[in-house]
Amino acid sequence: VGATVKARIEANDDQPCLTLTTDGWTNINGDSIINYILCDPKPMFLSSVKTTERHTAEYIAAGIMEELEQIGPHRVAALVTDNAA
Repeated sequence: VGATVKARIEANDDQPCLTLTTDGWTNINGDSIINYILCDPKPMFLSSVKTTERHTAEYIAAGIMEELEQIGPHRVAALVTDNAA
């Protein structure tokens, strides 16, 4: 997590008001990607992960848990995903 994003996350430390969003897609080269974006309500790019596994519910959940650990789960009030799994 970059310094600017980290500052915005910490600014919301007093209450859970962040939304974590994910979007799975395939780029022009056929690489499977999952993007993680945090909203407060303005979007903040967290990470983009090139995946080698199918986007199953279990795989997506594991990635979400990794992001939550970095953010702090107590700061997140909502989670939005696409219907990939």
